[in-house]
Amino acid sequence: MGFGVVSLLDAVFWRAFTSAGLRPGSAAVDADTTIHFWAHRSLLPSTATTTEQQQQQKRPVVVLVHGFGPGPTWQWAAQVGPLSRHFDLVVPTLLFFGASRTRTPARSEASQAAAVAALLAGGQHLPGLGPGRTVHVVGASYGGIVAYHLARALLQQQQQRQRVGGGGGGLALGLKASTFLMQRSLEDRREEKIELIKGMTTAGGSQLTPLPLEVLIIWGEFDQIFPLEKAYVVKEKLGEKAMVKVIPNSGHLPAQEDPKLFNRILLEFLLQLSNSNAAAAL
Repeated sequence: MGFGVVSLLDAVFWRAFTSAGLRPGSAAVDADTTIHFWAHRSLLPSTATTTEQQQQQKRPVVVLVHGFGPGPTWQWAAQVGPLSRHFDLVVPTLLFFGASRTRTPARSEASQAAAVAALLAGGQHLPGLGPGRTVHVVGASYGGIVAYHLARALLQQQQQRQRVGGGGGGLALGLKASTFLMQRSLEDRREEKIELIKGMTTAGGSQLTPLPLEVLIIWGEFDQIFPLEKAYVVKEKLGEKAMVKVIPNSGHLPAQEDPKLFNRILLEFLLQLSNSNAAAAL
């Protein structure tokens, strides 16, 4: 793909994100780690009016976690528009993808999730993301593993708040655990990305344990990297609240190969989850 075409697509995908109300940001989540992200303007400091914040404050939040390959604008361009009609979005750039960096030696999916969880703690980076928000987590490919660990991290945060008397709001996590490894684009930060692959502990579902959450697993019918039967292995590992939806005639990247059907399935799940009474109190 020529440089001119890449630049054009970058602009198209950037436009998709800004048209969905997203703005880029950067957060030093600890002394060693900086996360770049996109977030709805109502979640960011000094970018939303009081009226807009009041109108948006009850909307659930969807966190989109990308996989290996190009950056999040490339991987989620087809989803941010439809999702933004119902949800406020946060789209982090995982460590060693794009400009997100850490000096810590950890290279696991859990360490990726911990960095995103620190971002989602709100504070000065995302002041609009406070108590009173329902949160759904959606991950694609490698991001599906990170989303699983992120769900666990957010549940732990919830339990800690309950122990110290915190309250208010709700937490509902919809994990879209698609397949687990995307085969392209290692050229940038190659050494660190190879370490990430070596550090993968849950590929194929071997280390997964049940989640006390509603879980949607979307899988391509003809995935050549992780065959369809792996979807049902993952379902069994994640427990009785997990379900599988198969995208017909799709491979490893159903969100990009059949975005219309993918978006419909995902939206039906998230909207049902948001409207249910199953969200646990924070």
